[in-house]
Amino acid sequence: MYKAPLLDRVWSRAFNWLGFKSHFIGAGDRTLHVFVAEGTGHLPPILLVHGIGANAASFGPTMKFLQANFRKIIALDFPGHGLSAPLPFALDHEGTFAVTAACLRGFIDEPMFIFGNSMGGGFSMYFAERYPEMMLGVILCSPLGAPMEQAKLEKFIAQFELNTLAEARAFAGKLTDWMPAPIAWIMAPFVRKIFAGKTIRTIFSRFTPEHSVKPHQLASLKMPLLFLWGKVERLMPEAHFDYFAAHLPSHAVIERPERFGHCPHLDYPAQVASRITDFATGVTGAVMREAA
Repeated sequence: MYKAPLLDRVWSRAFNWLGFKSHFIGAGDRTLHVFVAEGTGHLPPILLVHGIGANAASFGPTMKFLQANFRKIIALDFPGHGLSAPLPFALDHEGTFAVTAACLRGFIDEPMFIFGNSMGGGFSMYFAERYPEMMLGVILCSPLGAPMEQAKLEKFIAQFELNTLAEARAFAGKLTDWMPAPIAWIMAPFVRKIFAGKTIRTIFSRFTPEHSVKPHQLASLKMPLLFLWGKVERLMPEAHFDYFAAHLPSHAVIERPERFGHCPHLDYPAQVASRITDFATGVTGAVMREAA
């Protein structure tokens, strides 16, 4: 039986104590862990999807802020992340997406909103393209998926190769708007260990220029779409924003929040939850008006 890292198990216990229930979804060797928080609001369910090296627990404060407005909030752990066991077979990120989508389809029984950050944004586009009937609206936050030539791809991946604690501290600083040096020092050993893990190294080793999101795939996203790319994004190249801005469907709302970095839910969970809520409220209201 898979035993998750101690820190992930501690986080899980803390979240369970706060009322976030743990579920293992899927079947056999294709199972995932998700946190589910029941809300007191009237908005439909929302799924939160983390980036590579992160986990569902990173959305904890955001989930608490969302509970007042949504009926249910779900945050998943990708395979090999958080409490989800690594898959017993090696996959690239699209293969990982396929397994994740299969597990979710058996668990979620009504249309929902989805918020995806970084690799989670890449998954959100994948999921929405293939299962549009499950999507009420999509929120992408600094998503992975813009095309890169081989040399640029190798340079991009190299920033995740954390050979020293100094490199790990510098990397941690790229994830947020502002991180105090003492916290970066504390996080560095954990960050370095996470990105040296087999799951993440396997995914990176299988990245190719062909794994980008194509313009026709973006154009196929007919559901309401909010695209967030912070002005203090430090991890993803600005050229990636330019690509999405050029190829997202015309109905997409594109915003550049002043203080948002790569993972704004870590810095400003209340503001992220508020923008998610405003978007979902507008979409839900429009659906109700059409049905009336």
